[in-house]
Amino acid sequence: MAGNDDRAERLVMIFHDTMKTFHRMGSKAMHSPDLSVQQFQALAVMSTQPFWTLKEVAKSLKIKSPAASELIEKLVKSGWILREINPEDRRETKLKLSARGHSFLNRHRKMMISSFTDFLNRLTPRQQKTFEQSVINLSKIAQILHRWEQQQ
Repeated sequence: MAGNDDRAERLVMIFHDTMKTFHRMGSKAMHSPDLSVQQFQALAVMSTQPFWTLKEVAKSLKIKSPAASELIEKLVKSGWILREINPEDRRETKLKLSARGHSFLNRHRKMMISSFTDFLNRLTPRQQKTFEQSVINLSKIAQILHRWEQQQ
């Protein structure tokens, strides 16, 4: 297994450097002076379905409910999300992205697409295909890891 230790160490270093590069690309697109990385992650997660409960947000972000409550409160006060009472169960609060939140995420997505387009334009068609296939493969591996994580 020593060979796998060396391989793992090399892959960790490569992965770390790669993620830093993509993070820099995303950070340029994400820039908002009053939005932290965790707040951005919450907005991104909340964009995947129309309504959320506090518990669902906490679970999705893998944080405890008190931390999620504080995070949500800041996002509500800043106008990124809206809080509504569930008319079917008045004890439950529904959370959803505000127009400001949707608009910001749409701008972010467009800027990310633009960044990736600029990047892809610098590659040969063969490099583009290799890059695309690599990202697809990495996504498949991430899905497998996610399933393993869910089973534990």
